[in-house]
Amino acid sequence: MLDKLSAIENRRQEVELKLSDPASMSDMKIFAKLNKEYKDLEGVVNAYHEYRLLLENIASAKKVLATEKDQDFLSMAKAEIFELEPKVSILEEKIRNMLVPKDPED
Repeated sequence: MLDKLSAIENRRQEVELKLSDPASMSDMKIFAKLNKEYKDLEGVVNAYHEYRLLLENIASAKKVLATEKDQDFLSMAKAEIFELEPKVSILEEKIRNMLVPKDPED
């Protein structure tokens, strides 16, 4: 899933560059189409950034558990993992729903 989300982020960056291209700005049809695509991708990319940060925080807390001897740090790391791990599946489901193609008839 991370590869697909990374590809979506790359596409958003491409669209952003095209939006700033004078040729795109001069053709309102193209500009409107690119602007809509950019807006559609923005939510997915923001969720991807949140998801990536969540995974990084969990990995960091697990590293603390593996290397730290101080009981206070260990208990904080355990608490952080306990708090963050349930959010992973919720965010994954949210992202999956965002990736479902929208019905153009809606």
